[in-house]
Amino acid sequence: MLLKAALPPGIVGARTGAWVGYQPFLLHGAAYGGLVGPVEDAARFLAAHLNDGALDDTRVLAASTARQMREITTSGRSLDVRLGWFHRPGTGTDGPSFVEHLGGGLGVYNTMRLYPSLDLGIVVMANSPSYDLEAIISPMLNADAAHLL
Repeated sequence: MLLKAALPPGIVGARTGAWVGYQPFLLHGAAYGGLVGPVEDAARFLAAHLNDGALDDTRVLAASTARQMREITTSGRSLDVRLGWFHRPGTGTDGPSFVEHLGGGLGVYNTMRLYPSLDLGIVVMANSPSYDLEAIISPMLNADAAHLL
């Protein structure tokens, strides 16, 4: 199996039909840029950004730094980016503006999205390499909009 050859020994678990399981493992080595943790921690990260860099009455970032990180200033072909946040060109033209950060690997795909004008953060984590993100987020946005009216 190609997967066993590509990953360190002991990570690839049992196969069930077309799916392959992974054994729990710890990363040891230089940082590679990923965040690993539960959805609650990702939600707290978003809350800190929505609170201009403060979390539980503790200042983590200067308010101006938190806002600056979300101001998209660099245009790209597929993504417009800033410091850790991005959006696709034209994002927000037919709905509330947002910035997001995506991550994934080894059969997972995760999204953190901030809607600063709505004071709303959404985290979606899935054990799937892809999914229809808008189909998941749209009902949450509609429910939140109805709550705000």
